[in-house]
Amino acid sequence: MNLGHDPEPIFSVRYFTLDYEHSRITIHATDTRNPTRPSEDTRETEKGFIKWYRQEPLESPTSRFWRRHIGNELAHKFLLLDPSNRREFTLTDFPPGYYLYTHHVGSGSTHDDIRHDGYIFGGGHKFRSTKEALYHFAWLMIGMPQGRCKCVYDTPSSDTHRHQGRLNKELKKKWSEFLNNRARRRFLDFQKREGHQLPYEPPLATINVFNEDCFLINDPLPSTTAQTSSMQPSITPQLAGPSRARAAHPHSSITSTQYPISSRFAAVSRTDSPHG
Repeated sequence: MNLGHDPEPIFSVRYFTLDYEHSRITIHATDTRNPTRPSEDTRETEKGFIKWYRQEPLESPTSRFWRRHIGNELAHKFLLLDPSNRREFTLTDFPPGYYLYTHHVGSGSTHDDIRHDGYIFGGGHKFRSTKEALYHFAWLMIGMPQGRCKCVYDTPSSDTHRHQGRLNKELKKKWSEFLNNRARRRFLDFQKREGHQLPYEPPLATINVFNEDCFLINDPLPSTTAQTSSMQPSITPQLAGPSRARAAHPHSSITSTQYPISSRFAAVSRTDSPHG
């Protein structure tokens, strides 16, 4: 039974570059104005332990783990690339002005024998896990639309404050619903083809369509801080390559009704595909 498959989506925006051939994502957008980094000086606690921060080199095991985990989640669930998860994606680096540090706690200045924890510093925040950074990075990749960041640090009021555990459960539920709906759609399409003895015609690739329902706030929050109201993208406009203009097929994997496309991307029209 051939249920068919969806072609890989096409992206042509200036906020990130997708190197599909090498499975890499480079984020160009940033909301970091004045980068703040923790001091790397050692200090002694009242209990005699030593604490210190160290910035992780780009190719350290910790950096590779964070970049691979965030890159995979963004690629498969936000960009909807290869949802079968056969391909492994990674971030080439953290967004401009974002830095990964490890906080060491040990019994001496050269021994982190008690614990060590990773943190990403950037955008005025201290992200304590890959899950916390995931939502903020998705927001950067779509151009930082005001009031729509879903991360725990950009929903500050008591009425809208989110807890990471709740966000994780919400993402798991919505992602499961998306996969079930896609499987159901494919089966219904298969039944229709079989009933009318029609040949399988793969849908056209979508252009600049993101899984906003899972990763962004659909109804923008009102501005609650001066930082939010004055925030504008700080971007190095780059593209992996030109893109091919193709209209989204009505039976493609995701529609603008299911996951709204930001108006800034709706009129994109290029000539070649970034994927070759």
